Amino acid sequence: MAKAKKQKQQHGSYAVDYWGSHPDRNNDDCWTGRDFPSKEEALAFYNAEPAYYFNSSTQFIVLSDPTGQILCIRKNPGYQPTPDDQSDWKREAAMQAAMAFGCQGWNDYYG
Repeated sequence: MAKAKKQKQQHGSYAVDYWGSHPDRNNDDCWTGRDFPSKEEALAFYNAEPAYYFNSSTQFIVLSDPTGQILCIRKNPGYQPTPDDQSDWKREAAMQAAMAFGCQGWNDYYG
């Protein structure tokens, strides 16, 4: 089972979270999450297709118990990687340029 720990949810609730990468990568890219009072409600949401605005960007869907322990991780069949997803180093370099030169630095880097 996954080693990753998720952020603490409401006491006594199950959580379903949408991740941009596998939780074990420790990228801290959990897009959003939702808490449920029962395991059955959480499982129904976990097995449903993500909302349209998260479907293409959510790579993994995670179900956690009330203690924060990850119970299930599944790949999102609607995930569609973009060219930006394949070039994290380029985005990082653009971010460095933006920190040094503001928006102009970001725009100059991406042309």
